[in-house]
Amino acid sequence: MKSSTHSTMAPDEHINASKAETSIPLGYGTENPQLLVDERQAALVRSVKGRTAMETGMTRLNSAENSTRSHTVSFQRVDLTDLMSAKVPEISYIFEPLFPRRFVTLLAAHGGAGKTSLAIALAAHAACGREWAGFSVEACRVLFLTLEDDAELCRKRLRDVINHYDLDCQQIAENLLLLDGTTNNVALMSAYEGYSRRAVPTESMRELNDAASGIDFIIIDNASDAFDGDENIRREVRAFIHQLTLIACKNNASLVLLGHVDKHAARGGDKGNFFSGSTAWHNHVRSRLAMIVDDDGKVNIIQQKLNVGKKLSYELELGFTGDGVIVPAADNEEAKQDELASDQEAIIRAMQAAYTAGIVVPASVAPGAHSAMNKLQQLADYGKIFKGRKGRLRASYALESLHSSGRIRTVNYKTPQRKIRTCFELVEQPGWSSIVGKRSEAAWEEL
Repeated sequence: MKSSTHSTMAPDEHINASKAETSIPLGYGTENPQLLVDERQAALVRSVKGRTAMETGMTRLNSAENSTRSHTVSFQRVDLTDLMSAKVPEISYIFEPLFPRRFVTLLAAHGGAGKTSLAIALAAHAACGREWAGFSVEACRVLFLTLEDDAELCRKRLRDVINHYDLDCQQIAENLLLLDGTTNNVALMSAYEGYSRRAVPTESMRELNDAASGIDFIIIDNASDAFDGDENIRREVRAFIHQLTLIACKNNASLVLLGHVDKHAARGGDKGNFFSGSTAWHNHVRSRLAMIVDDDGKVNIIQQKLNVGKKLSYELELGFTGDGVIVPAADNEEAKQDELASDQEAIIRAMQAAYTAGIVVPASVAPGAHSAMNKLQQLADYGKIFKGRKGRLRASYALESLHSSGRIRTVNYKTPQRKIRTCFELVEQPGWSSIVGKRSEAAWEEL
């Protein structure tokens, strides 16, 4: 059996031995005294650096411990004892279900889509308690903060809205607070550069917080001017949305933040029309609306997100008057009649071109390969406005209205296979039966 060997070195000898292990070997550099001095200095520097790093680490640890002891509790325990008996307050809205109270709603659209015009129209209707687009609202206090368009332009748009909808100007003046932040180029949140970069509320945010006292409906136009941080940094965006949510909760108000869609959506590559910047813009709001402009110039509102209630089940279609006032399409009867008349004339031209080209137009407006729209879309005269799903609906509506008004009619004809078919014919241009004799059997089979 091997016996363990115990060291007989004194404590001082252990220390000296440890130093010897880290010291420069005896005789090293004796041919070059300067090299020996340099090595000894380097060893001394390493030793000092090691002690300094350890002392710094201990200082930070002690500081963290002290900070933890003095830190205010971040979480609050929620009482669940009366969970089943307590009355839970229901979510209320401004223009239900578009803008829930106590939450931030993000309204995003391309530049020039009409966000500000829509926001001013909504603000005016809420201030006087007038229903808009079928959405009821009680008269309430409204705050509109403009950071993009100056006060005079906003005043003009507001006056146009009041005139078009015949709203109560006096009640709007009493209930609508219009704040202009364009003259001083202010922001509600700014980010400080440095190692611990973070976004912090500005004095303007505090002013907004004070002005929002007692307000029910808050509209901020727009996010790119209100937020002076980096829109791609999640924690900065989260801090900004959190500050706005605090203002909304404090006043039981609905807060609407207008903004632009991202560059990808602006180029038409993203039909979702997502907001520019970090996904935090989407994730940290409970309500989100997209304002989309179709190829034919129609504006549609889509409720993309509503975490606190049931989303709107349909797209809200809007239009503009000659004065630039945004209106629900259903309310703009004059514009709808003008559009229908234009669509009818486009269909008439396409029907005439079809007759010239020897194309028989089936008397069917149901979607499919054998519809009138499918045959007419082969012609250059058909027009781009009838492309796509909504375009086909416009074309079918124009065809039906032309048939109802007697400008086109249905006629039966017999194919070479003695099958009876029905096609549309222009009343002012009869003789479609002559086309029948010119078509080959293969052509008839296509129908």
